[in-house]
Amino acid sequence: MDLINTVDRTSDKGRGRFNWASIPDKGVVTFGEYGIEKQSEEIVPFHNLLPERNSRGKKVSAVVRVFKLTGPEGEREVRQVSFPDWPDMKPLPFEVLNELLNLVKTQKACCPGQRLSVNCLAGLGRTGTFLGVEEVSRQVEINELTTENLEFQVIQILMQGKLSCQHTDFVQTSGQNRCFQEAARRYVTLSQQSVESCPSETDRQGKDH
Repeated sequence: MDLINTVDRTSDKGRGRFNWASIPDKGVVTFGEYGIEKQSEEIVPFHNLLPERNSRGKKVSAVVRVFKLTGPEGEREVRQVSFPDWPDMKPLPFEVLNELLNLVKTQKACCPGQRLSVNCLAGLGRTGTFLGVEEVSRQVEINELTTENLEFQVIQILMQGKLSCQHTDFVQTSGQNRCFQEAARRYVTLSQQSVESCPSETDRQGKDH
């Protein structure tokens, strides 16, 4: 997954990096021991707008690219979700972030057993925010994150992120921190609402009789 925006790519702040978008539609590109061949590319428009000052909001989209990677370990499929509309140092509204996460989950399901790699320009801030939100969503799905332990788990995820990347700016700004915490609350609330809307076993048995 790629969270680098257009400005980042142009300036790149002196850092060299591999650009999946540079892979041509036809032919094999050699990168070290690997051959990379693009299989497909699709633009995925989002339903929600990105807020902008003095406007109704900006339409955003992601690009999904599928590649065939051939190397010493054999052949495998790599899927890239590029979302260049996430501004550096900024948060995303929950609705946009949720669309992005669901898109990544869909692509991840196409490559079972493979790891998810997330990067922005520095590997902090946007990267940490997304990874934190993905972990929050995962914990809600398996009932590890609840209203009762929400505050503790959010702090723990942040601390684990800081320790794993050995950097205090895993989530870089106060806005991104609020974005992460809001996502945690929203996912817990949505999970509770989903449970409450489902009939209990007793209710189902009563209807059967």
